[in-house]
Amino acid sequence: MAQDFVRTLFGQLGGIAPSDPERAFAELRAAGEAALRRDRFTAYDGRFAFAADLRYRGQEHTIPIPVEGPQDLTSDTASALGRFNVQHDARYGHAAPDQSVEIVNLRLVVTVPRADDAIGGGWRSLASTETAPEHAAPSSSTMRRARSRRGSCGGRRSKPAPRSPAPRSSRRPIRDPHSPRRPGVIDRFGNIVITLADRR
Repeated sequence: MAQDFVRTLFGQLGGIAPSDPERAFAELRAAGEAALRRDRFTAYDGRFAFAADLRYRGQEHTIPIPVEGPQDLTSDTASALGRFNVQHDARYGHAAPDQSVEIVNLRLVVTVPRADDAIGGGWRSLASTETAPEHAAPSSSTMRRARSRRGSCGGRRSKPAPRSPAPRSSRRPIRDPHSPRRPGVIDRFGNIVITLADRR
């Protein structure tokens, strides 16, 4: 489980007053330790990882770069600057090592290895995302095995319902009551058809 903390810290990398990052690091660490105590952990149970949001001067987007302490932002900036240039080139396809770099935020991520004990309190899960989705579509091999199991069962397959025979047209002979010699029939549409005798 992990919990995130952030504090605004604006200034030029290597040109900021040492007291500003020192205060920011101390405040974030205190906030992380307070969160651990609130959830019945100690400072030894958590792992503290700091990072600074850096950007080239004049740009808007930032890149979080891991830092160990205030000195990485004030007096010993070579490591942070080198990592930033490498990350910027990997993400955007270019880097400007000669351009000044600005600090925007200081971040802290507190990680608790005993994830089963961290309940609530704003802690987020660090579970692996490789778990198969709950509603993943079955593979073709799974479907074949399912069909094979169904085919090997002892039950009989249900037979399709027999078709109803097509209705045959009624050919009941009828006779004209006024002319017994003139038989008629009812066709398939329900019409009465009477055949008249030829007159010669």
